[in-house]
Amino acid sequence: MRFVVLIIISILSICYSCSNNDNKSNPGTSSITENTTQNRNSDSLTTIINDSTFIIHAYKTDELSIDITNHQCATNFTIDIIRNNETLNLDLNNLNIPFKTPEVYWVNNEMICIANWWSGSFGNYIFIPLNNTLQNYVYINKDIELADSLTNNIVYVDTVIKEKNLVLTVENLITRRNESIDIEITSENDEYPFYDSLTVKNETLVIWINGKQQLLDLKNINDSKNEMSEETQFDNIEGTYYDEMCGLTLMISKAQGEYYYEYISDERKVDGKVRLSTNEDQYFILENMEYAEDYFDVSLAEDNEEKQKEYDRLKKIGKRQVGIDCYYDDEEIVIQNYGNAMNYYVKLYDCGEKYIHLIKQ
Repeated sequence: MRFVVLIIISILSICYSCSNNDNKSNPGTSSITENTTQNRNSDSLTTIINDSTFIIHAYKTDELSIDITNHQCATNFTIDIIRNNETLNLDLNNLNIPFKTPEVYWVNNEMICIANWWSGSFGNYIFIPLNNTLQNYVYINKDIELADSLTNNIVYVDTVIKEKNLVLTVENLITRRNESIDIEITSENDEYPFYDSLTVKNETLVIWINGKQQLLDLKNINDSKNEMSEETQFDNIEGTYYDEMCGLTLMISKAQGEYYYEYISDERKVDGKVRLSTNEDQYFILENMEYAEDYFDVSLAEDNEEKQKEYDRLKKIGKRQVGIDCYYDDEEIVIQNYGNAMNYYVKLYDCGEKYIHLIKQ
């Protein structure tokens, strides 16, 4: 008890100093050096770097450790994961991932789940697969209602049509397969989150609404035997693709087991890594490409006060979503370039078409 009290006092003292640091200069996150004073011992839960930066040693076993660093009074967070001789570092500002105070939500043999932002019944999470080498992470920019540690299933809001219906999607983080269910919105359940409870039991999603059950069978998405391999899905993805309407060229190549792209338009040239999915839809993401416009570029009504604060924070620092998702189907790549009034975005500023069709040459 005495030890826990000392830890709490240490953190409170840092928070107090943060509130009085407005007139001080703020060095970057690289300010952690060997010369900083560290109040760490073998049993400590925190390492105090200075009066505005500290490390939470959030999880530790003989094989795996997770450290979360609060930089400069929560202006940024970095997450360092070490497993044996492997290391993964996630800088949330650089990755354009929103945050409150990140914390380890759960860890199992296949996955790490870190809660980076939450409000009420939903949150945003970062998932780190442990099955293969420690080099990838999964961040789904959706309001996640449930993250189940037993099945590695997540439930997120896919679509809300006002006064009509809610579409919930369940995705398995291992197989990357998903199933969706429509929930009718009536006068009896017309307030968010539009349901009473969500649970995953065995291989079924159970939804309670006004004393009635709705069930969704999850066997198909949980069965890894049904999973299509990346090599099968994307065997023929290498090549040059062209969109005639906007004059866009996308070249995809493979080197040392990884896929890379080069995007060329009349206005710019961008290159980076292709992140593949094993979902049935055969989608992939062009990393290192920032959305042209995002939700904070227009005035959207936001009922959730906490989420509105986060939007305002992102607008202030100009952080937009990074990573253009594409759909690959039979030698054609399709990009939905912009959304609607309820889900506003523009992905590529150098094309005015809503759907971009890149045809293999």
